[in-house]
Amino acid sequence: MKTLIITILASALLTACSVEPKEVFTANGQKGFSVGCSGNYQTMAGCYEQAGEKCGKRGFKILEKNVDKGSTLSSNKKSTYASTIINRSMIIQCK
Repeated sequence: MKTLIITILASALLTACSVEPKEVFTANGQKGFSVGCSGNYQTMAGCYEQAGEKCGKRGFKILEKNVDKGSTLSSNKKSTYASTIINRSMIIQCK
């Protein structure tokens, strides 16, 4: 039981963390940024916030937006753990 509680807490903390936008090159060869806001405790609003912080007053253009949902199940002799997985990301370009 103690292992299950630790696993759940660690999972919640990791999914709540946001990742800094990463520089990428878009299909037209220009610089853009990959913004991620995955996890059960975040929303797409987190991606918009990161994009706004990265581009500032210039604003940004969304080139691609993805939302994937799934689930995971793990078990051992003592317990079973199930969870949903939500991956969200955007490719943006500052104006």
